[in-house]
Amino acid sequence: MGDPLPMVSSSTGAMNSLLHKLTALEAEHPQLAEGVRERLKTLNHALHRFARRRARDALTNEWMLQVREVGYDMEDWVDGCLIGPSMPDTHLWCSDVSEQIEEFEAQIQDADERSTRYGLPISTEPTSAQDDDGETAGNVADVDPDLLHGEAPCRLVAIREPMNVLVSHLTDAEQRRKVVCILGAGGVGKTSLATEVYRQLQLQGRFSCGAFVHLGRNPSVKTTLISILKQVMPDWHYEKDLWSGYNYDDMGAWDEKNVVAKLWAFLKTKSYFVVLDDVWSIRTWKVISCALPNNDKTADRILITTCKKDVKESCCIHPTDAVYQMEGLGNKNSKILFDSKIPSSKKHSQLEGSDEMLKMCGGMPLAITITAGLLLRKSACLPLDQYHSEQQGMRKILEISYDDLTLPVKSCFLYLSAFPENYTIKKDRLIRRWIAERFIPKKNEESLWEIGESYFNELISRRLIQPAFDDDDDHPTGCTIHDDVFDFIESLSSEENFVTAGAKLKSGLFPCDSVRRVCLDCDEDDEGDTLFSSTYCTLEQNSRDSSDDEQNSSSDKDEATSLHLSQVRSLAFYGDVRRIPDLSIFKFVRVLDLTDGKGLENEQLESIGRLSLLRYLGLGGTKVTKVPQQIMKLDHLSTLDLRQTKVKKLPESEGSKLVSLLANGLTIPRGIGGMESLEELSTVCLRGNALFHEDMIGLVHRLRGLRMLGVKFSNITEEEEEGLKYFLDELGSSNLQFLFLDEYPHHLLGLLLDVWTHVRSGYLQKFELRMDWLHFFRYPERVPQTISFLEDLTHLQILCLASGISLASFRSVAPSTVGVLQQLQLWKPASETKYLRTPTNPC
Repeated sequence: MGDPLPMVSSSTGAMNSLLHKLTALEAEHPQLAEGVRERLKTLNHALHRFARRRARDALTNEWMLQVREVGYDMEDWVDGCLIGPSMPDTHLWCSDVSEQIEEFEAQIQDADERSTRYGLPISTEPTSAQDDDGETAGNVADVDPDLLHGEAPCRLVAIREPMNVLVSHLTDAEQRRKVVCILGAGGVGKTSLATEVYRQLQLQGRFSCGAFVHLGRNPSVKTTLISILKQVMPDWHYEKDLWSGYNYDDMGAWDEKNVVAKLWAFLKTKSYFVVLDDVWSIRTWKVISCALPNNDKTADRILITTCKKDVKESCCIHPTDAVYQMEGLGNKNSKILFDSKIPSSKKHSQLEGSDEMLKMCGGMPLAITITAGLLLRKSACLPLDQYHSEQQGMRKILEISYDDLTLPVKSCFLYLSAFPENYTIKKDRLIRRWIAERFIPKKNEESLWEIGESYFNELISRRLIQPAFDDDDDHPTGCTIHDDVFDFIESLSSEENFVTAGAKLKSGLFPCDSVRRVCLDCDEDDEGDTLFSSTYCTLEQNSRDSSDDEQNSSSDKDEATSLHLSQVRSLAFYGDVRRIPDLSIFKFVRVLDLTDGKGLENEQLESIGRLSLLRYLGLGGTKVTKVPQQIMKLDHLSTLDLRQTKVKKLPESEGSKLVSLLANGLTIPRGIGGMESLEELSTVCLRGNALFHEDMIGLVHRLRGLRMLGVKFSNITEEEEEGLKYFLDELGSSNLQFLFLDEYPHHLLGLLLDVWTHVRSGYLQKFELRMDWLHFFRYPERVPQTISFLEDLTHLQILCLASGISLASFRSVAPSTVGVLQQLQLWKPASETKYLRTPTNPC
């Protein structure tokens, strides 16, 4: 059944994990059993009890923070003792176990005494697993399906009048550049209004080109300008004179001045309409303004949204410029918006507390939307008077909604601050990192993935995150976070020292506590980056000095090193990865995400092989070409992401505990049959050889937990048909939920049809088949009609290679789709087929 509690959480830190590990260490050091475990259990029970309180005072929060830090430090020490020589320098920690235990006992005693001084009662009664894992909050799997397929389009409330005013300003007869600014508080609907205005004017075709970009608090100005350039010039390849001496495909290598010059050169003869959404900085505006020419003979227009009055004053300096002050909704429109967010099945039910909550929203559309999600999902009637936040509106609504989450979901929600602001977070990547961080408790027969997916759906249903979709799926493939919600998450994470804001490290505002999790973005060459880089270089140098001279005292270390950055557990890095020092410094890192990092070289991977606690390694989108043997030998590594890299072969991986192995056309690793924990394998390249029989067939046969498999076929001959048949048989009888067959040999399509007539997976939900596109037109009747008998199938894609045309690509099998398939002779529907409605875009 597994442990019903998460091993790590924002509320209790690493206490559960620590108590679990003490068992292994006590066998070697029995003195640990003399009272330490029981006293830690008492503190842990208190943490859980206080964490469930809807309102806590500052003293309680401070006490909980101090106890969590003790737990983190103790687990780091235990890890050092257990792993020993495989972690450089950590074996020194165990040179005097008795002395270290006495120090921790003193810290535990100090925590007891502080609880007495603070007036915090500590009970020795354990908390129930039901309370801690959050079963009291209802069934997280019970989510409105409309939210997971995109809500039906709804009428934007009270938007017609302000839209008409803005359109009038933007389409007047003024023959020069004009700036129009929408000013309003966060969550009032500025972006929705600007989006609708942009859509209307694009449809009218008044401008020769246009762009819509979102900036936020800490934007990359160069990236923003590049985005504008690509939007205003979609047919860039016809502008040959403009690109003389430049490589359009490598814009990221340009400096900011080059981007400004090229954008200005293109727009100087055009009439353009550019929307700059959520501008926070005057400097950002001035740089972008320099790239947008002021033509005397064209009616150029710029629409800006901001919550900063000084930005508004800097943008609108000419008499012809205009400012629209956006206010909250009135009572009537607030009720209309609230009702539009309630599913039709709940329209007639009485949502207790809705009137009082709506008053609290203060007419803010974002607050109203989150309130609707809260009242639909809340576990019980919330005693609103317990909330001690003085301000009304957005902050208070977020506090109430957050407090109604279960403890594990709270951790997963706060962890969103471990990604950059204004970032589209991929769902699969997020859930894998949740699992690696050990935020998700194991319950009943559900897999960790299923529980993590239910948590993701829970946050969507509460409207705390916004679902993101792509062209291949009408289920959410990711999420975005509204700026106000992100600010709330970041503030709570900072208070609990759960995730440290990378911007603080860059600016020099270093936290007092040890950094446990951090997201670092060094994409811009500014002073903050210089300080950040020097800080980590200092850390690297101090680490080397310590290894050369074990007698160096802590007083000799640089102030940056005193921040205990080497104890970071989760490190995500965006930008120029070459700024990272020797990665082996981060001995206790569990999650290392270098996805899309620039400049990562193979040599930097060598040090990763010494990170013995590593569970998640993201290298996708980097230029690495090979993976060192040491990485494949890491005992705890469960996720290795090599997608969009040139890695085509892995070293021998016998005994690997990988759960997710993600790549593009990876040669079957030797010993893959021994990866007994694999749940995700995509994609591997199958060729007609012995490994094809011995490893892949055996792997699918043994691993009943394998839920995703991607296979790329290469050089499969008709003579090897028998081996392919056995492989397809195993696929048909497996528990796979997602199957991707790439470059499937068309001359063996009949074999696939024969197998599917008598062996059909009862679990398959997504099936993607890619073949030679000419074959479809020559033999359309041979496409597997029996696919229709896969009763749980919700996604099917049949892609024509070479042309890129998708003959049958649909995200949900709907009645309208069946008609198209029947015309192409690709589908014969079964009476039992489960149809889903066609996808729609969210509001």
